[in-house]
Amino acid sequence: MQVQLYGSWEILAPAAVLTGSIDSRSKAITASGDDLASLYNAALAQAHGAFIIMLPPDTILAEHALFEMAMAATLNGDLELIFADEDCVDVAGNRSGPRFKTAWDPDLMLGCDAIGHIAALRTASVRRHGGMRADITSEIAHYDLVLRLGMDALPNGVHHIPTILCHRALETPVGWDAEAARHVVQRYLVEAGAIGAHVEPAPLAPDCNRIIFPLPQMAPLVSVIVPIRDKADLLALCADGVLARTDYEPLELLVIDNDSQEKATHDLLARLTNDPRVRVISYPGAFNFAAMNNAAAQQAKGEVIVFLNSDTDVIDAGWLREMVSHAVRPDVGAVGAKLLYADGRI
Repeated sequence: MQVQLYGSWEILAPAAVLTGSIDSRSKAITASGDDLASLYNAALAQAHGAFIIMLPPDTILAEHALFEMAMAATLNGDLELIFADEDCVDVAGNRSGPRFKTAWDPDLMLGCDAIGHIAALRTASVRRHGGMRADITSEIAHYDLVLRLGMDALPNGVHHIPTILCHRALETPVGWDAEAARHVVQRYLVEAGAIGAHVEPAPLAPDCNRIIFPLPQMAPLVSVIVPIRDKADLLALCADGVLARTDYEPLELLVIDNDSQEKATHDLLARLTNDPRVRVISYPGAFNFAAMNNAAAQQAKGEVIVFLNSDTDVIDAGWLREMVSHAVRPDVGAVGAKLLYADGRI
């Protein structure tokens, strides 16, 4: 800490951690227990700074770390949470494993600890949230606190500094408990009023979480809009996926036909309209993707609109249910999904 370019700081830590430190800004703390929450809460009670950074003892700050964070806080007085990138360092000083983070992403934060340990939290806000919860141990306690504080902050209250400001010891194993993290997220969802939402392991990354949000009791009508000009083979596969291989209802399929000429296309459209969920909308003239979709949207009856290209196919029956469950959330305006090529590439 003595090498920090920014000099207005204090360290609060157990006496054993401060052994050998003669800096007057170092203060020993005692806690009722030796768990992480007890130690951090004891330090929180004695902290004088406007922001606190809760660092594990194996952490090294870059010399400009506090300067960067203080500058961000000075330029924006409404910040509740400031975080930065980090990496690992071995005993020889070799750095590796950089972790370049995204801007604040509430959904990503529910899925995993997207912030890490180089995070400055406004002291008053941490106290207002009750500090770390005593019934949560290990690194999950820090995740829980940052989750609650960040989710409660205004959209402009969280700031990401895209610079590596923290180095973690490569030899120290990370004490991440995925099951405990899921309990933390489930608890947060209940407290946030997300009724019916539940947490389960992410299928391809079991250390992360997948949040399943419920549909309303009366699922909204979805209008799936597909613009075409011939290429009946593509439309046939796409329409079959929507109408026969999708486990969501109610839905309607609106096909926007832009002067298709091939007999196969007209025959297919005639067959599709035998399904009462299908409407064909004629859009003559020059092909204009935006105008075609806008014209169909004007005639859509659904509360939710899905814009779908004709060269897409359904590979999971729950695709629409999953997307609608997010689209109906009050803080969500648009939902996108991962698209794969036929060979599995993203």
